[in-house]
Amino acid sequence: MPNSTSASPDAVYASSTASGDTLLEGGKLTVSAGGSALATIVSSGAIASVASGAFWSGTILSAGGAESVASGGIARATIIGSSGSETVAAGGTVSGATLSSGGVLAVAAAGSALGTLVASGAGIGVSSGVFWSGTDLNS
Repeated sequence: MPNSTSASPDAVYASSTASGDTLLEGGKLTVSAGGSALATIVSSGAIASVASGAFWSGTILSAGGAESVASGGIARATIIGSSGSETVAAGGTVSGATLSSGGVLAVAAAGSALGTLVASGAGIGVSSGVFWSGTDLNS
């Protein structure tokens, strides 16, 4: 798996792992069920997609980078930078995220956010029916 990708889509399939990738503007990395991605940097204009049954850990969403977590997907220890965004669908889980000033974390109904650190100036969106636990609002 290449360590950087530009506008071409890339995918990680079951039993495979991507490690240390940097997604540049226009790049997209989708991890399918049973696959994992570790220490991925998502730059402005790039998209990381966590499918059902996939596992991501240590993702850094730079300014303008985006990550979406599908139902059954797990994203752990994500750092959401200024203008970065993470969206968690119903049935998806984000754990140990750090939300920087200007970053956005949106969790749909029946999604989960556990152990989130929210800095001053960050935005969180919580729908009805979300499980949100262990949040630290840092001023």
